[in-house]
Parts: sequence; C-alpha cells; structure tokens
Amino acid sequence: GPPTTHLSTSDLMKLREQRIAQMKVEHDLMLANKRKGHGELTEIVQDEFLPSVMGSKRTVCHFYHKDFERCKIMDMHLTNLAAVHVETKFVKINAEKCPFFTHKLDVQILPTVICFFEGITKPGQRQIGFMGLNGEKQFDSTGREVEQGDGDDFPTERLAAKLGEIGVIDYTAKATMDEMRRFGLLQQESSIKQTVRGEVR
Repeated sequence: GPPTTHLSTSDLMKLREQRIAQMKVEHDLMLANKRKGHGELTEIVQDEFLPSVMGSKRTVCHFYHKDFERCKIMDMHLTNLAAVHVETKFVKINAEKCPFFTHKLDVQILPTVICFFEGITKPGQRQIGFMGLNGEKQFDSTGREVEQGDGDDFPTERLAAKLGEIGVIDYTAKATMDEMRRFGLLQQESSIKQTVRGEVR
C-alpha cells in the first residue's frame, strides 16, 4: 500500500495550535459582531439607520408596518435567521416612522427587506413582499395568476436561500432527498451496502 506518513508530536502540536488560533479568531469575530448587535433582529429608528447599515459589512433591513400580518411573518423568519447567521446584522424599521429612507430607497410594498453591503444596496438586492417565497406561480382556468395556498406559508429556508443568493448571508442549501436521488447519492449508498454484503458471503 501507500507509504504511511507519521506526524511527529511537534507536528501535531503545531496543527493543534493553528486550529486553536483559528478558533480564537473566529470566536473574537463572533463576539465583535455580537457587540455590534448581530445575532438578533433589532428594532432601529430613522436616526440609527445610517450608522446601522454602515457599521457592519453586511446588513439585512426589514421595512415593516406594525399592523401588517405579513410583516409579522417576515419578522419571525428574520429572527430565526439572525440567530444562526451572526456574520450579518439584522434590523427592522417602522416604514411610517422613517419617511426619508422609505422614499429614498423607493419602498412601496411592505414587507420589503433590503440588503446592504457596507451601507450600499443595488437593485435586485431586496425581497419585496413574499414574491418567490410562497410557492410556484399558479394560474386559474382563465390564465389569471393565483397565489398558491394562502400565500403566507413558506419555510425560513426559502428566505435563507434568497438572502444567500444575494450574498448577504453565508448560506449552503441543504440537499433534499429528491436532489440526492437525482444526483445518484442515495443509490450509491445502497449499492455500497450490497458490495459489502457480497464480500461477506
């Protein structure tokens, strides 16, 4: 077989020290982010808007209306994501109480979620309402578009995928059983078991 490489004790110590140093850097970064308010969905007011979106590398800002059911649903999803994606700052702002930015950023539908990269956002870096989150487009017999189900029910994962696509969070999609089957990963697994059984006989 191939020659075995033996790692000396000092090599292992060095690797361990490197890994510990790396973990320390990651931990310090996480603490710094938490000090900046990462890790939860924070309510901000108009005066805090600019310092908020400029103060972090990546910020997700939800423009909401306090009486809209869909804004409450969006808050729930963003609260879930904020806890997991500490690399990004998650904030929400009452659209009625920040007319300047609502107008400047051309927010017309609530909820609207806008992604900022060091304070800058570009067209396409936003989620307007639940567009594209609540199922496939469906059409009635007259060809008019209808929303699927009640339109308000979608998994947080779908919003995560959209924010990941924009690049505002670090997101890796979980492979579905269907995808695994399609890429032959499940079959491989079962054929491996068969060959093992074959050898045992």
